[in-house]
Amino acid sequence: MAERDLQQSSAKKLAELLAIAIDETVAVSPPTRAQQPVQPIVQPSVRMLGEYELLEELGVGGMGTVYRARHVTLDRFVAIKVLKSGCFGAEEAAARFRREIRLAGQLDDPHVVRAYDARTIEGTQFLVMEYVDGWDAHKLVERMGPLAVADACEVIRQAADGLQSAHAIGLVHRDIKPSNLMLSRGGQVKVLDLGLARLADATSVSQAVTVAGIVMGTPDYIAPEQVLDSHRVDIRADIYSLGCTLYHLLAGYPPFATSTHPTFMDRITAHVSEPVPPIRQVRPEIPNELSAVLDRMLAKDPAHRYSTPREVSSALSRFTSGAGLRNLCQRIAGTREANLPPPATTCTASPRVYASGFQRSVAAILGVLILVIAVRIGIGIGGRLFKKPPSATASDATGTETSNPLGVPVSSQGSERIVVSWTVPGLGKPDLWVFSPDGRTRVNITREPRYFHLHPDFSPDGRRIAYIRCEDPLAPNAIWICDADGGNRRELVVSQGKSGRLASPVWVSDSRIYYVRDPVLDRAPDMEVWQVDLAESKPKLAFRLNDAFGEGNGMITDASPDGRSLAIAVQAAAEAATADVFVCGVDGQNVRVVWRDSVDEFKDARPLWSLDPRRIAWHHFFARGSIPSRLRCGVGLATLGEDGVWTGKLQPQEDAIVPLAWSPQGTELLCARMHDPTQRISKATLFCLDGQFHETRSLFDLEAGFWQAGSRDLGRIADWAVVPADLAARLDGK
Repeated sequence: MAERDLQQSSAKKLAELLAIAIDETVAVSPPTRAQQPVQPIVQPSVRMLGEYELLEELGVGGMGTVYRARHVTLDRFVAIKVLKSGCFGAEEAAARFRREIRLAGQLDDPHVVRAYDARTIEGTQFLVMEYVDGWDAHKLVERMGPLAVADACEVIRQAADGLQSAHAIGLVHRDIKPSNLMLSRGGQVKVLDLGLARLADATSVSQAVTVAGIVMGTPDYIAPEQVLDSHRVDIRADIYSLGCTLYHLLAGYPPFATSTHPTFMDRITAHVSEPVPPIRQVRPEIPNELSAVLDRMLAKDPAHRYSTPREVSSALSRFTSGAGLRNLCQRIAGTREANLPPPATTCTASPRVYASGFQRSVAAILGVLILVIAVRIGIGIGGRLFKKPPSATASDATGTETSNPLGVPVSSQGSERIVVSWTVPGLGKPDLWVFSPDGRTRVNITREPRYFHLHPDFSPDGRRIAYIRCEDPLAPNAIWICDADGGNRRELVVSQGKSGRLASPVWVSDSRIYYVRDPVLDRAPDMEVWQVDLAESKPKLAFRLNDAFGEGNGMITDASPDGRSLAIAVQAAAEAATADVFVCGVDGQNVRVVWRDSVDEFKDARPLWSLDPRRIAWHHFFARGSIPSRLRCGVGLATLGEDGVWTGKLQPQEDAIVPLAWSPQGTELLCARMHDPTQRISKATLFCLDGQFHETRSLFDLEAGFWQAGSRDLGRIADWAVVPADLAARLDGK
């Protein structure tokens, strides 16, 4: 009997969810006249909606458009959400909306955006709300990057206080997420859309999901029990979503917004059956006590979470000392917001794929069927059903060496991508951008205006990128890693003290990175080479440059294809203008000269190892002296002979060329030609050279670049690799 009831319940749930899938399928077709949303402004010159004058559009979402408006009689600014036609559909839904708005109108809490009015005028349904001059938490992280611990906790603490007032009158939000938390310029947090979550538009399932209480919420923040029945959830579902939001503020992305959960269904399934990745993997400096608070907020079983938002507020208050939300607002107000490129979508729902209607229906049916079975049978079995198959990089988690074996052909299961440390003209600090080789697609995968993102290097399997992240090149910095699409960003190693600096992370395998550490930012010959494994995050000293080369300053910028040797440019301590190219073992032994200049004559930088282990390129600086009258730079190439001796040559004609990376096949060298070599930052054309310095093809132009062509002491500017198909698809979707 119980089994039959379970089957009937599952069938009913499946039918309800399939209705959503069918609605989503219809939604990608051109809307019929009946489906067209009602235009709120019939006469643009008048721009009136009742007694409200619509002043400017603030944003467009799945449910409608939000305007800043003015009540002409009271001369008061408000926010008006004009809802898309069909949001209420049945009279029952409209009646519920009115009841909940009346409840929300009873709230008088400084941390809740007040609802003033809700009505319909000539077929246009709209909601009148308190206008908050500020930013939502999603835009805050988008522009400023992950927040300081105290600031993130203070945002969530204030939001919890607002939810406590809603809880006191029986309201459950059901759609807590960063974009529903507003931060005013005065540093006050307010919760948006109380009582409105039930009205999510059925035509935007992939964006922010749902209909009349079937599966309400947003995939990145939805509570496990909310997937089953959003009618019966209580305030603890909001606490789970608030935990996901805190995770987003600390990590820069929500718990399951990664390349391993690319679809709407993947993320909902993960909330039901997968453990949340520990926040300390992303932010190791987070206190264990705060990690425990977050874990409790994100417990799968509601009984194991905090019972009320007041308990959450109390638990987080211990970590808010030093918070400065007002100062944070002042900083974000000072950032450039004009002409920003579209944000990377690592923290949002996956883009919709426009397949045929039949393909979409079949995919939706299969996905929903699997989800319902897993949820109804139980979380334990669900975990086994949805366990990901072992990937090629499964050994990374254990720290096992997975070096790229010599001579392995480039995989066809992916596509080539170029990552560049680059910046849009006028925005100053460089981000990491991933380009297709023809330059037709470009995606900003870091997009944190406060930070420099430097020295990018692909892992051998093309799945991850290591890079340097810092607020200023002269400030303390850290090594970060992320997936090739920008997901799973986390800090790996932090510089020590105020004077220590890290530089140029280089992968020697898919799980191990070598980098240079300067204990004190000065010219003292004391630089060191360190190693760190992804699984351990405890760096180990590999060797000191002075012990290996008799000179203590230099920069590693690449590793041999077998991961056993490093390419390094070493500077003579007494001669600032001199640097030469060497290779050595990862332990600092077996040092060999690749190219050496006369003392105080020329300088070399950025040696790059081809997939062919017998070939190395580097950046050669033709101008003499430490402060040349003009920049003259180009390419050096060296070949390893059978006698074990490297033989080098320089491009025959001086030019303003910077070598960037070898192609994945190792047959072409990616270079940038500076259009104006007198400028440190110049327009550039990316093109390829062969082993005889012949230009084989032109790729694309960059309208500006953070190139620093004449600089000797920076690491890589770019890298080129085959990115696995799943990550390449996500990049293409952005």
